[in-house]
Amino acid sequence: MAGCLTRYLSSVPGVYPPRTADWCDRHAYHIYGFRIDADAFGGRSRATIVHALTAEGVEA
Repeated sequence: MAGCLTRYLSSVPGVYPPRTADWCDRHAYHIYGFRIDADAFGGRSRATIVHALTAEGVEA
């Protein structure tokens, strides 16, 4: 599931999903963290982006 999420998020400008080393063939993604470039989202604050994700059902 994490691989699928990473592929989809990789196509969203300003969203940077976690990277996995080439030699790694599995990972324990019990927490899936990713970085967001606020400028790509109109300079919105982290709190505003978290609020929007939460409103869509994404626990942040």
